[in-house]
Amino acid sequence: FRPENKESMGVAGDGSATAFKTFKETVKELGHTGKSLSILAIDCEGCEWDIYKEVLSSDVMTVQQVLFQMHGTPFIANRFFVAMHNAGYAIFHREEVGVSVYDYSFLKLAPSYFGSTKPQLRQPTNNPEK
Repeated sequence: FRPENKESMGVAGDGSATAFKTFKETVKELGHTGKSLSILAIDCEGCEWDIYKEVLSSDVMTVQQVLFQMHGTPFIANRFFVAMHNAGYAIFHREEVGVSVYDYSFLKLAPSYFGSTKPQLRQPTNNPEK
């Protein structure tokens, strides 16, 4: 996948072909629009820090389990984990698979699991030093 906000990613030098599609384009092309997907695995060598927002905000399908291979730990990492929590996902597996490379497995839980008092975590400020 390529993040929706990075239109030039994967475009040939002459602009003739796009090698990468957005998450929504891929779901539509595969005929998964409006369906529920059991497992989605994402290992895109760093683009996971951009792509997760599209998976969570996707109005094209529901994903029960999301498996991410996370590369590095940018200052936006907290935003990722807060967004996953607020979307109803819980970590059920974490494994270090290389230097600064981790596999995270998330499961979408029913809202009733959290009860009526599930706290919505606040996103960190834009300042990476805070």
